[in-house]
Amino acid sequence: MLAPVARAWTVARFGAALGCGLLLAGPLAGCGGTKTVTKTVTVVGTVPNGGATSVSEALGREARVEAPVREEPVFYGTYALVVGVGALVVLVPGAPLVPILFITQAINAVLLLPLLAFIALLTRDRSLMGEYATGRAWTVVIVAVTLMIAAATIVLGVVLLGG
Repeated sequence: MLAPVARAWTVARFGAALGCGLLLAGPLAGCGGTKTVTKTVTVVGTVPNGGATSVSEALGREARVEAPVREEPVFYGTYALVVGVGALVVLVPGAPLVPILFITQAINAVLLLPLLAFIALLTRDRSLMGEYATGRAWTVVIVAVTLMIAAATIVLGVVLLGG
């Protein structure tokens, strides 16, 4: 009965701690304003959480933010690893941050393509989706979007590799 309240409280405490840390780190690093801090809070909270959740669930573990570290070591370990690697890369003196951003987005796009194909197959399966299964029109839209992402990924790869 109190689980939703406890979950909300845990998430709020984590968010407040993260936000305070970033608000204090922003001025120290010379970042220019609250928009940068807001974007940083969004990225720091979303990207590692999604990756940690995916890894935990792929290994058959329930990814619960409200659980103690001892109960969810895979989730918190993955979260710490992703945040730590990201921080180390950014803190390397003279690291080319803009090219790093482009490369990571290219990797994201390449990894997205097979996922979109599997999602398209799953959404067409009437035994799985029932009345919500996609028809021909939506399948055409999904294929078109996937092809556009593939084309944009190829163009980005050519630009990055070809100079």
